[in-house]
This record gives sequence, structure tokens and C-alpha cells, in this order.
Amino acid sequence: MPVVSNADRFGKFSRVEDADLDEFVTTLKTQVEIFINRMKSYSSRGRSIANDTSVQTLFINTMSMHSQLLKYIQNQEDRRVFLERLQDKLTIKKLTVKNIPKVLKKGLMLFQTHDQ
Repeated sequence: MPVVSNADRFGKFSRVEDADLDEFVTTLKTQVEIFINRMKSYSSRGRSIANDTSVQTLFINTMSMHSQLLKYIQNQEDRRVFLERLQDKLTIKKLTVKNIPKVLKKGLMLFQTHDQ
């Protein structure tokens, strides 16, 4: 298995992963909405859903998507952590670059007082 850097994981492929995630969420949402509507329909008629193969199939499909949902959640968490670390690094670099003139000026002043 090739080693993939975080930049590759969260840069190039993020659009593809986002599209996959959007499609997954839409599919899951649709499955759950249909499942809920079927349950409400049966409940309002006083029927049991235990023998309804459609509800059973929807339940199985929804439960089979659960592990994939957990993977997507973990990937999003990993991505968030990576981006927060990257933001921290950028902030440190920005502060460092911003303070270079002050450090140089202070060093020059120390050098000048030392010569006198």
C-alpha cells in the first residue's frame, strides 16, 4: 500500500470525497425518510410493521450504511484536525515573519550599544 501524505489525502482528493459524501448523505437521508414515513403510515392504521418486507429491507439498508457513516465521520474528524494544525502552523509563520523587523532592529540596537 503506497504511503499517502496528509496533503494528498486532504488536498487533491477532497473534492471527490466531498461528492461521495454528499451522495451518501442524500441516499441515507432518503432511506431514513422513507423508513419513517412507512412506520408512521402503519402506526396510523394500527398495523404492525413486523411483517412488512419493505420496512425490513429499509432497516437492513440503513443499518448497513451505519459503518460507512462512521468512516465518513472519522475522515471528517481527521480532516478537521489536519486543517487546524495547518492553520496553527500558518499563524506561527505569520507571527514570525511579522516580528522579523522588530528582532532585527533590536539586534542592531544591541550591536550598536555594544560597540560604544
